Amino acid sequence: MGGSVAAARSKLLGLGQERSAAGWFGDAALEAVADVVGHDGYCLFAVDPVSGIRTTMFSRHGLTCSSLRLLRNEVADDDVNPYARLVSTRQVAGVLAEDRSGDHSRRLHELMHPDGYRSELRVVLVDRDGYWGGLSLFRDERHHPFTEDDADELRQLSEPLASALRHHHVAVRRSSAEAGAAGVVVASRDGRARVSDEARAWLEQLADPGEDGAVADDLMRIVWELADATLRRVPRSGSGPVARARTAYGGWLVASTSRVDPDEAAVVLRPGDVGTVAPAFARWAGFSRRETAVLLLLADGRTSRGVARELGISPYTVDDHLASLYRKAGVRGRDELLALVR
Repeated sequence: MGGSVAAARSKLLGLGQERSAAGWFGDAALEAVADVVGHDGYCLFAVDPVSGIRTTMFSRHGLTCSSLRLLRNEVADDDVNPYARLVSTRQVAGVLAEDRSGDHSRRLHELMHPDGYRSELRVVLVDRDGYWGGLSLFRDERHHPFTEDDADELRQLSEPLASALRHHHVAVRRSSAEAGAAGVVVASRDGRARVSDEARAWLEQLADPGEDGAVADDLMRIVWELADATLRRVPRSGSGPVARARTAYGGWLVASTSRVDPDEAAVVLRPGDVGTVAPAFARWAGFSRRETAVLLLLADGRTSRGVARELGISPYTVDDHLASLYRKAGVRGRDELLALVR
């Protein structure tokens, strides 16, 4: 392993232990990546580990086309290196450029070229536990297109990036800001959306406050992915998938969806509750099923003895589970643990 790759891996693994604001995380992670693979712009995102829907996003000098157009390219255009294919084929990373299957790529010619970009390098963030997100790097015409050597080096950063992203969702970020009221977006199959003021405020809370970062329209990607999955897979009047995301103030947003007619889905954005947040949080933190059950009972107000009675185990076993929960979440007690999922 090259020295720069080893140093970047070490930096990313250390970054996962930091407790910080959202924008700082994205910039710090890509600073480590830039030591290995230079780039002119990026988009880093996480997916909900239960539903697979995109949630948190970090970006600098990313693509300026609409989030809906980007989603349609991903799911309908049969373009080069869709993230799902990089995961399913275990290819992990792939290059898009004129000399790398770019002749017929709509993403390259219609979405990247207008922003001055001539090549893209994608990597999915995976580890032994699953798929956690993805990263797209862009280069403009001033620089040599990405190569397979670049892809090989970026593959070596997939697992430490996944680790840092998982820890970012678990880390405590203190803020005095209050959660907002629930909002709704009604999204149509034809690409129209009616966004309430409350829903727009939630999207703003997910946006990156840094210069040329992810804005509210970029975060509409969450809404469009939920609506698309619901309209394609859910029977009439049924409920669709759920996405959970950390907001800029450190609280939780839950986005849930339902099909209201054959061509429209309603996406509700609301403050997170423990019962909805815990399944995703448990996967990010690496909790076992039994540890997750203990967490939910604690959130319900049970004492250690109450948890033991409910699960049919001894109080000493509960104490062992609590010690493991505290260690994995990086907290010192149950109050700090419960604060992470509220």
